[in-house]
Amino acid sequence: MAFSTGPRVVPGRLASAEVDVGLRQYMLAVYNYMGLGLAITGLVAMFVASTPALYQPIFGTPRIIQGRVVKLPHFDPDGKRQEL
Repeated sequence: MAFSTGPRVVPGRLASAEVDVGLRQYMLAVYNYMGLGLAITGLVAMFVASTPALYQPIFGTPRIIQGRVVKLPHFDPDGKRQEL
C-alpha cells in the first residue's frame, strides 16, 4: 500500500494556499491595529508625562491599592525627590 504525500484536493473546499493567504491578510490587519493602538498609547503617555497639569493629579495623590494606601514618590521640577 502506497501513501500519497502530495496535497489532497477536496471538491467544494478551498485549497490550503487560498486559506493561508486569507489568514495572512487577516493576521496582518490584526497586527497593524495592535501596532497603531500601541503607538497611540505611547503618544498619549508622552503627552501626559510632559504636561504637569495632567500628571500631578495622577501621581500627587495617595492611591489605594489592594486595600492599602500607598504613598507614591513626588518629584520637584529639578528631579529631586520630595517627601510629603
